[in-house]
Parts: sequence; C-alpha cells; structure tokens
Amino acid sequence: MLIDESFVAGVPKVFNVHGNFLRIKSTSGFSSNSVTVEFFKGQSPLPVDLDSSDAGDRAFVPGGFDCLRVTSAVTQGLKLQVARGEVGSDRITGEVSVINGALSRARAGVSFFYGVSVAAVAAQYSHLQLWNPTVDRLAVVTGATFYSGVASGVRLSRHAVALTTLVSAGESKYIGGPVSAMQIRSQANAAIFGTLIFQVVSDGAQTLPLPFREPIVVPPGGGILIVPSVVNAPVNGGFEYFEESI
Repeated sequence: MLIDESFVAGVPKVFNVHGNFLRIKSTSGFSSNSVTVEFFKGQSPLPVDLDSSDAGDRAFVPGGFDCLRVTSAVTQGLKLQVARGEVGSDRITGEVSVINGALSRARAGVSFFYGVSVAAVAAQYSHLQLWNPTVDRLAVVTGATFYSGVASGVRLSRHAVALTTLVSAGESKYIGGPVSAMQIRSQANAAIFGTLIFQVVSDGAQTLPLPFREPIVVPPGGGILIVPSVVNAPVNGGFEYFEESI
C-alpha cells in the first residue's frame, strides 16, 4: 500500500498498517535526513527504525509490524510504500529525473538572502554578520557581496559571538514564505572581530562578490563576518544561504 500524507515539522503521525517492508518513496522538502520511522507490533516498539532518513531508504522488519509512527523534521509531503515479503527495487526503468536543487530549496522555503547597510563610525570598524542562533540547523552560505565606496581590504572571517545589533532575520526566496531562523547582525568596534578566512581588495567603486568555490557551512553558535580593513568605512553587504536540519 502507499501512504501519501502531508507532515508538519516535528509532529508525528501514527499509521495502523501491517507489513514487514517499508520504503520512503519520496519527500517534497529539500532537507536531508529529515524522516524518522518507528515500528511497533502489539503496541510494543521493535528494535528496528529508520532514523534521520531520506527518499530511497528502506527497512525489512523480520516478524513484521502492525503500526508505524512517522515524524518529519521539516514541513513536507511524504510517500511511504508498505508491503509484505522480500520486495523492493530502485532500478531505473527507462526514465531519469533531473532535480533542480536550487529551485527545490526555494520552493521548500529553506533558501534565504538578506542585504543591509552598516553606517561608518569614526575610528571604528563596521561589521556585518550572518549568525546561527539555532541548536539544530546549519546555514549553508552560497554567496556574499560587499560594497563600501571606500578603497580597502574586505575580510571574510569566522566569529563565534553574536554581534550586538540584530538587524533582521533572512528573507525567504519563496516570496511570502517564513523568515529564516538565522540572523543578520551588525556592530562597530575599535578592533576587528573574528578569525580571518580570506581577504580580497576593493577599489571602492564596485559591488564585489566574495569568491568561494564551495559553500561555507555555519554550525549552531557560529557566524561569519564581512568587515572592511579600514576604519570609518560603511558596509553594504549581504548573504545568500539555505538551511538544513542537522
């Protein structure tokens, strides 16, 4: 049989179904490792489960089950196949689906961006930060930009302390979608915060994309900074990123 249901993040659903085989056929959300399936028989939990699973994962339960408790870490639709016997195949039968990962993330409401201006302060360095205040999500940064109007070095640094001023949460790339759990913060300070990751030079006349070939992953309790290397310089910058459950 096929279970085709919508799930709210963190809210389990119970299904009284009999079988000894289960396969997660598909998930509508992008986040990986987002599905947990617990198996029961005669109201007792079985020593088999699918923990932090994805589409394509399966379980064969010797002796069978008569109840499932399914939980999704994100709000999404799930399709689950339940059967009896030694069944199941992931063979490609003549069709290959190409998934646009960026579009899937945007449609799932887990892709965000935000740009902000931080004013110049005499004898102080202006800082812009993407801060992760969560305990269960990653911020995967795919892009960052900088503009100052003042010729300077531009530092991208890591910093595990939240800056003092909360500017905003990131905005969803799905217009009207929920805002990000991540925070955009700012602060001016007489010394430069953070541990340098890399630095480029801006002549002050153009918007500068900060180059990195691979995404930067910001864990819970972590942050990255954009900082000009001269005092009394404004920061106009922003981050593009998506969120993943841990």
